[in-house]
Amino acid sequence: MISKTFPWYDSIWLAHYLEAKRIITEHHPEKLEAFIQALAPLQTRKDFEVINLKDFLSPEILEASKLLIKKLEVEKQESHEFMRFGRLVVHNDGYFNQIHSSITETISELVGEELEASYNFLSLYNNLGVCKVHMDAPSAKYTVDLCIEQSTDWKIFISQRKDWIEDFEYEGNNWQSLIRNDPTNHFQPFSLTPGSGIIFSGSSQWHYRDRIFDPDQENFCHLIFFHFIPKGMREIMHPMNWGKTFEIPKLEGFEYRSQF
Repeated sequence: MISKTFPWYDSIWLAHYLEAKRIITEHHPEKLEAFIQALAPLQTRKDFEVINLKDFLSPEILEASKLLIKKLEVEKQESHEFMRFGRLVVHNDGYFNQIHSSITETISELVGEELEASYNFLSLYNNLGVCKVHMDAPSAKYTVDLCIEQSTDWKIFISQRKDWIEDFEYEGNNWQSLIRNDPTNHFQPFSLTPGSGIIFSGSSQWHYRDRIFDPDQENFCHLIFFHFIPKGMREIMHPMNWGKTFEIPKLEGFEYRSQF
């Protein structure tokens, strides 16, 4: 049972992390610093800023991606986020896995850190498209957000880099307003065009997209997200592995549904 939860999408990892710190502090305080330091590479450096990727996808890859979407089989399209985000998704498609692997060295150089591919997904937003303000789990420490095609300019708003949130107080349903209106977050809008995109830190920067809206047409935005983690962190970042890794039996009951 997690004693503290948060209201935003993909916050369950952070809740596990804080619960683990609480348990370790109570039962094995001598291991707390080792736990924090072991997971410290998942934190994003304080001076990180969004990186623009202009014309990142070649015309050939862009056209091949559009064709893949047109021919995409219905059974490959995951619909569990249709009502919440207004999108269909496809995780870790073979074609995009190849691209993911091929750009890892380039992204590592751009962010100044040796990375490995985490997971990717094609996101097919429709006229209901929206993305509420949130931070991701560290499995998306760095996100490469690339536009394949769209009906209109659909901006993503991204905050400055933040420390992981350990205390967040809110009442009712006002949590989104608290985050969006907090002047210390310094949200900035970014426009993506087909073939271009950005790199941001999904787990250390708040981000959101307002509802797509154009009353005169059916809207869509097709994006591909490539996520990256620090090289060598794949196993230790999973809460389900913490009990064994740190030899703390009380952490062995942690369960966490991974996306990759």
